[in-house]
Formats: sequence, C-alpha cells, structure tokens
Amino acid sequence: MNSIFMKLLFSAAAMCGLAGEQMFYTSGTFTWPNGVTSGTVEAGGGGAGGGNGTSNAKGGGGGGAYSKKNNVTKTAATAEVIVGAAGGVGQDGGNSTFSQNDIWYCKAMGGTAGYQRIGGTGGSAAFGIGDVKYAGGDGRSSTGSATGGGGGGGAATSTADGSIGHEPYFNEVCPPTGEVACVGGGSYYGGKGGNGAPETPTDGDSAKAYLGGGGGGGGKTMSSGNGTPGYVYVTWQSM
Repeated sequence: MNSIFMKLLFSAAAMCGLAGEQMFYTSGTFTWPNGVTSGTVEAGGGGAGGGNGTSNAKGGGGGGAYSKKNNVTKTAATAEVIVGAAGGVGQDGGNSTFSQNDIWYCKAMGGTAGYQRIGGTGGSAAFGIGDVKYAGGDGRSSTGSATGGGGGGGAATSTADGSIGHEPYFNEVCPPTGEVACVGGGSYYGGKGGNGAPETPTDGDSAKAYLGGGGGGGGKTMSSGNGTPGYVYVTWQSM
C-alpha cells in the first residue's frame, strides 16, 4: 500500500476522532465491533492489464475507480468485503464492494483491459455506489507497430479522477527528463509502456503497489503489464 496514502487516511481518522479502522487488501469478512452501529466505507477498484496480442505495440490498461459511502448502517453482524482483483494481460480489473445481506452499500468499479493497440477505459464513477465517486484513468493507446506501448491509467484517489496513461514514445525508452515522464497515471502510477521498435522492444511494466493502477502496454511483439488490486477501507466512530 502506498505509504503517503496510508498516512493521509490515518491522519484523517485521528482528526475525526475515529475509534477504529480496518484495511482490506484481499477479500474477507468485516465483523462489526461491539457497540458500533455505523461506519464509513471507502473502496478502490482493481486496475486492468495492458492489451494482448503478438504483433503491434499494445495499449495500457485502465485504472480502478474510487467510491466512498458515509454512514453505512449495521444491518447484520458481518459484512462481505470483496477486493477487486488485479487484471492480468488482456483482463479487466475486479470491482471492490462492501455488502450486507447481499445488498451493496459501497462499490468501486475496476478498469477495463487494453485491447491490442487500444487502451482500456478507467473504472466508471457512474456505475459505482457511494456519496463520493471518482473515475479511474484511461490507459493510453499505442499509435502503431513501431512505437512504444501506451502507459497504464492511474487509479482514482479520494479527491480526483485518475489520470490517463502517458503517450507512447517512438524509438526510445523514455524522454530525456527521465522515467517518470514515461509512466502512466496520476498520483498513484499505472505501469510504464514498453519500448517500441526499432529499439529493442520490452514488456510493459505492471502497475505499482496497490490502489488499482493499470498495466502498461507492451512494445512490439512483447507482453503488457498487469494491473494491481484494489482495496476496501472501513472506519467507525466511538460511541
């Protein structure tokens, strides 16, 4: 998990006088603490993988969306938590959800995978469930067989949509400004697109850490990168 993001979450929790919190990196069960009758749920969808194919350079995968639901009321002793899975090459990212008695209270959509040269779309905010919703960033498309792969889309954050993946670069690993200019995404980066021909083609990078970044598109004849998983974060106040 990105350390800056975690510090922001914990700082906000402390300022609001929250009594407890639980972060889910994988799917599981949330058990309501004794005496707690409501809470806040935040979720990020899984990032998608870059495009598949064997000839042209590929497009990057879309980043996961973000949703936040305030005042989720306890209606059962436990809640089911699904953390959106990371998308493999050519696979969509999974949706992240929080449900009680088979009713969704919070839902963040996963990104869609790149399809050959075409970049995938970021997770939809419109189809999410929550009081605050942001869309994931789109993966960037590759422009042709001799260019680098498109960058993966960035995951949405708690304050903004994810950024679109960066443009593929022709015949070079990265521009002179360094690697950061080649990676996809915004605050939490998707994967860097792979090199294009006639430079030695390379695979696209997988997205970084957690938070649902999209995988970078692979260079010509090479493989794209994977997305990363989403998350679900539950907080509650003292009585």
